[in-house]
Amino acid sequence: MLGGRKCIIILMFDPPMALRLLVVDHDLPVLALLKTLLESAGEDAVTEGDSRVAARLVDTRKFDGIFLAAAMPHLDGFQLTEAVRRSPSNSTVPVVMLTVSDDAQTMRRGFQAGITLFLPKPVTQKSLVHVLSALHGAFLNEKRRYTRLVYREEVLCRLTGTTSPLRKLGALDVSEGGMALMNAAGWNPGQELDLQFALPGIAAPLRPRAKIVRKMPPDGIGVSFVDLSPDDLRALQSYIRGLVRSV
Repeated sequence: MLGGRKCIIILMFDPPMALRLLVVDHDLPVLALLKTLLESAGEDAVTEGDSRVAARLVDTRKFDGIFLAAAMPHLDGFQLTEAVRRSPSNSTVPVVMLTVSDDAQTMRRGFQAGITLFLPKPVTQKSLVHVLSALHGAFLNEKRRYTRLVYREEVLCRLTGTTSPLRKLGALDVSEGGMALMNAAGWNPGQELDLQFALPGIAAPLRPRAKIVRKMPPDGIGVSFVDLSPDDLRALQSYIRGLVRSV
């Protein structure tokens, strides 16, 4: 309850066990093979043969994991990984690099760019299943972090570091990573906000700091939490993961 009104909660997420995985490789037969193998394992594989398009995808869509080739024209796998680590929604996603080379220099460069694991080429079903098993917990945690619950309530907001009056914005959804808010005309990506909102079943209001990461026409914004207290983080995790497990 907040302001004497009931919250409306609607679950919005993919089937619980289906991971959304992006696969990037300019070698189209390899791309088709990976899609077949991943989908046979019950996952949702989004494939892309152009690394430039993939770089735009990671800025606009959320993935639970990314598989990418080391050697590609335009952006190679190292450059694409750096783009992933800079992206608003996928900066923490597990990244698996497909490579024919397992020398120390390649691995050192990969880890510096942000690679999580390496998968040798040619890819086999056995080696892919091994990687999926090794990273299953990390993939699932990433999915849970961005599972969105529609949350129709007011959120009190003001620009961080100011004493301006609190503005009441309407919330659209909440996740462990952030929120979507409406009626936020005049605020722009890059600005930081101090928020205050309540969750059903949680006694104390949450007071995180958040960064605006995108605009949503006509007057909405997407924010990413950047400073959650341990209590607020536990409250969000308990609330969201509890609902996910109940489905």
